[in-house]
Amino acid sequence: MAPRPAPPLETRYRRHPCPSPSRSSRPRPPRTTGSTTARKRQRPTAPLAARCRATATRPPVRRAAPAAESAARSGPVRPLPGPDGAGQCERSRTARPARAQNGDTLSSYTLTPHGGAPAGRTVRVGWDAPLASYFATAWDEPADDGAEIDHMVFAGAAPYDISDPAIVLDLVSPYAVIPENLREQLLADRDREGDTFRGSPAAELVGTANLPYARSARQADAIRDALR
Repeated sequence: MAPRPAPPLETRYRRHPCPSPSRSSRPRPPRTTGSTTARKRQRPTAPLAARCRATATRPPVRRAAPAAESAARSGPVRPLPGPDGAGQCERSRTARPARAQNGDTLSSYTLTPHGGAPAGRTVRVGWDAPLASYFATAWDEPADDGAEIDHMVFAGAAPYDISDPAIVLDLVSPYAVIPENLREQLLADRDREGDTFRGSPAAELVGTANLPYARSARQADAIRDALR
């Protein structure tokens, strides 16, 4: 049998008409999100809702402003003396962030310090209706910014602490001039503004915390009566 003749050269080495698949045209596996990724993206609906409810029912916290900062917002600290040279006081009705309840105000009288007092001295007295007590404060502005204020007088910061205006006037008399009619004005403020501590939302908490430290039997009895 005769051998078959070999095919022509161009036929023997001709490329196949179908090109080889490149890397970009190769089929890719379908994308699947793993269970770990799904768990990461899933929001914890139940705990988040519980946190939202707790945040919604949580009462707002009010930060107390320092005494010097409150005094700076309420106007001039030391009024000028009167034309006759006698000391005067300036009456201001301002909210006291450290102790006043929402919407409550208190009567506050800024007194004129004695001659030779430091430039940053502040002396105040008044009737605090939210605590049903007269109060007295006296302090000097610290020389260094950010330093803590050292009060020479700080009284009337507890419920029913001081019921006689003469007590607060005696406390601040070494530091400021006391006008003659200031005692009558303080008595009128107490009669007009009354006692707003009784029945206030913080009465039970504040009264219970201060009852063990009552300085007199009168104060303790007044706190117990307000808690009934």
